[in-house]
Amino acid sequence: MECKLENITVYYEIFGEGYPILTIHGWPVDHRIMKGCMEPIFETRPNYKRIYFDQPGMGKTKGEDWIKDTDDYLKIIMIFLEKVRENYAFSFNVDLSNEKFDKPALFLLGRQNSNVGYRDAWEIIENYPRATFAILDTAGHILQIEQEELFNALTNDWLDRVESFLKKSI
Repeated sequence: MECKLENITVYYEIFGEGYPILTIHGWPVDHRIMKGCMEPIFETRPNYKRIYFDQPGMGKTKGEDWIKDTDDYLKIIMIFLEKVRENYAFSFNVDLSNEKFDKPALFLLGRQNSNVGYRDAWEIIENYPRATFAILDTAGHILQIEQEELFNALTNDWLDRVESFLKKSI
């Protein structure tokens, strides 16, 4: 499917119904890297709508000359989220980055990731009091492949915590 934003058209795919989960792939692959690791996890979790999209210049989303840096990528992601969230309400204000996020979260980082590293994530840990932060040895930028069992276990643990949180808040 295609989503027309202000000055770019983004390709994305949706699977399932229920609670929306947006996955964002890294560089230089496309949505299929996330679909490949997440869909097996959701085989036993039918209550999720999974949204996989291609970042600009990757997969089926065309690159644009005006995209110069990661700030431009972030702007596109935020505009895409605004479009997607027209049908959903967040239970928190996504625009307040200094607020603590007191819901289940998961940060998976590869110790050998030479693309984005892992140290910067520790600077925000106090904003996520319910987060699991895991730095996986022998894992780089594609840790879902390099450490598949740990990725699956930690992702399933996070989803269990999300589901428990959702039951308590209904």
